[in-house]
Amino acid sequence: MNPKNIKKITGDTAEDMVLTYLTAQGWNVYRPVHDKGMSDLIVYHEDYGCMSYQVKTLTRQGGIHKNQQKDSIAEGLVTEGIRPRIILPLKDSQDRLYKDNFIDWMVGVDIEGGAIEFYNLDRYSKCGHRINIKKLQPCEHPEAPILEHHKNKHKVSNLSALLDAEEKEDNKTYKVLEEQLWLIF
Repeated sequence: MNPKNIKKITGDTAEDMVLTYLTAQGWNVYRPVHDKGMSDLIVYHEDYGCMSYQVKTLTRQGGIHKNQQKDSIAEGLVTEGIRPRIILPLKDSQDRLYKDNFIDWMVGVDIEGGAIEFYNLDRYSKCGHRINIKKLQPCEHPEAPILEHHKNKHKVSNLSALLDAEEKEDNKTYKVLEEQLWLIF
């Protein structure tokens, strides 16, 4: 399979995992129609507006490289040991830093382990071009707050009293009209 296709499938899987997580928390999550922008996901809340998310698959770096021969099948691959560093890149393929474009959340996804690591702009903007996951702890992602305009929607202390008041007002209007009609005739 083409390496570009594998990278695209892996990226889409990571985005789907984050989309599922955020939706389960109660957020309205949208995916851009094209891949041209800096954001992978847009989260919308009626009271707080939009937030942009950039999702990256976490990569492992380091370890022992045994085979350094050119044109070898194992060239550059870790053939022994475990890669000790888990990295979240903070720039795109054109070397643009996400913090310079005010992406609200960087999200690192470990597809194999299922871990999702969130870093808000305040936390990740202090870093250079990548985050070492073991050195910088992720943020706790908040659940979607209850919409302010829905909080008061069901606060009617006595619905019967409200309906009775409206009915009385209608009766008053009807009586006034009736009296005016009697005066005319």
